[in-house]
Amino acid sequence: MKRHSLIIALLGLVLLFGNAAAAELKLATVDMAKVFNGYWKSKKAQEVLRQKEVTKEGQLKELQEEQQKLVEQHQKMLRQMEDPTLNAGERERMRRTTQKKADEVRELMASIDQFRRSSITELQKDEGDARKKLLDEIRAVITAAAKERGYNYIVDSAALGPVGNPVVLYSEEANDLTDAIMTRLNASDPDKTSATPKPSPKGETPKPAPPKGK
Repeated sequence: MKRHSLIIALLGLVLLFGNAAAAELKLATVDMAKVFNGYWKSKKAQEVLRQKEVTKEGQLKELQEEQQKLVEQHQKMLRQMEDPTLNAGERERMRRTTQKKADEVRELMASIDQFRRSSITELQKDEGDARKKLLDEIRAVITAAAKERGYNYIVDSAALGPVGNPVVLYSEEANDLTDAIMTRLNASDPDKTSATPKPSPKGETPKPAPPKGK
């Protein structure tokens, strides 16, 4: 089966590059890992996800602290039931109260377990949705750059094969668009644009900043 798949893949490459004889094939590379991690929106998305994760951790900690208090109350009740001075009626009332507290502990433990599972699912979904949105934006910029420069294919130079070997073994540096794509993507970074000083009116000399402390 693997041999058959390899033969099909080789035939596909032969056809692909064979057609290049009739029309020039232009191929470029982009390091998607570098682009994704260097995109300002990726960093913002990671900050949002991390903040949400911290919030979930805080909520879980509060539930666990509440559980600990209930456990301690239940243990105290168990010790009180051992009091030999209790009459039959008091012991029965204490038994029912203790049983009710034990039920509260079990219910809270189940709620904590459900909260933990739902939090993991929610965070994973948010991460997946954010990643897909970012990749769609990056691919749109890559597609636009490829069309402008007349490239037929853009290959991910960071891609790895099934056994962890690099897919792209060699490519000319001149055909690598990684930096160009990152420049386009980060041109909309509000932190960078807001830090750029505004030009002074024509013919007016910029005033020096006043000394600190005055």
